[in-house]
Amino acid sequence: MVGVDGMPGSETSVDFAVEEAIRTNADLRLVHVLPKAPPGMYPVMPTLSPLETQRFGQRVLREAAQRTGELREAGRVTTRLVNGARVASLLHAAGDAELLVLGDHRRSLLGCVVTSSVLLGVAARAATPVVAVPDSWRGRESAGPVVVAVKSAEVPPAFVRNALEIARARGTRLVVLRAWDLPTEYDDMIVVRVDAAVIAQDAHEALRGLVRRALDGLPQAARTVDVEIRVVHGQPARVVIEASEDADLLLLARRPHAFPRGHLGATGRTVLLEAHCPTEVVSWPREARDWDLVLETDGYADKAMDEAPTR
Repeated sequence: MVGVDGMPGSETSVDFAVEEAIRTNADLRLVHVLPKAPPGMYPVMPTLSPLETQRFGQRVLREAAQRTGELREAGRVTTRLVNGARVASLLHAAGDAELLVLGDHRRSLLGCVVTSSVLLGVAARAATPVVAVPDSWRGRESAGPVVVAVKSAEVPPAFVRNALEIARARGTRLVVLRAWDLPTEYDDMIVVRVDAAVIAQDAHEALRGLVRRALDGLPQAARTVDVEIRVVHGQPARVVIEASEDADLLLLARRPHAFPRGHLGATGRTVLLEAHCPTEVVSWPREARDWDLVLETDGYADKAMDEAPTR
């Protein structure tokens, strides 16, 4: 499914979705939401009558459908015009979709405010994986790597396993990226007193173990994917954004949180809005928690849980 709004970001998001639909043999759904903005909320925007608004939305969908080429000719493209709050409407319309694609228009101040709030709101709450496509994206001009950014080696192996499958399907390599730093006021002071190479080596070993666990159960074809483990000392958002410059796709995990279906932290929000390549946000499954815990009573280890408990 693609959310389209008639802005330049919609064009690149439709182009990306067409490539994905062809690659995965999926159908394509184009959705435009007619927002119900309170009067005077956007004074720079002209007031349209309900009929004019309806016609505008239909035109947006019609122009987006014209970019789908062979999919449209094969009858694999549908369009849908809905009314309501943009975030809630997009989440509802994507309920049965395998992937939700949104454009990220970064040129005008108004476009930034409106598009960013919608993109971040959807990415923080969607059960469906969400891909943000920057309006500067021009398709797969070269086969760059799939980059999966991890906060630590404690992410569920299923997240990296999914990245391996994506890299295999795209015929490219996988970069497992971890950026690390310390609180600003301590980072420089502490790093000069420790061996940063030792920290990086420990992180490499932990990520190798994560990749080994992710490979378990995968078909042999996926095991042939070239995997690079990259540990970089630096501010995480900056490191990940720099890595996106030559990437084919960037994958981010959205941790479970007290809010419904998860929460995007400051790093995730920044990367989503500033990455140079399409960025996919995937929510951790509910069962993906740290089950390999050792239970202790009075300081003695009682039992290790190797698997998630059954319900």
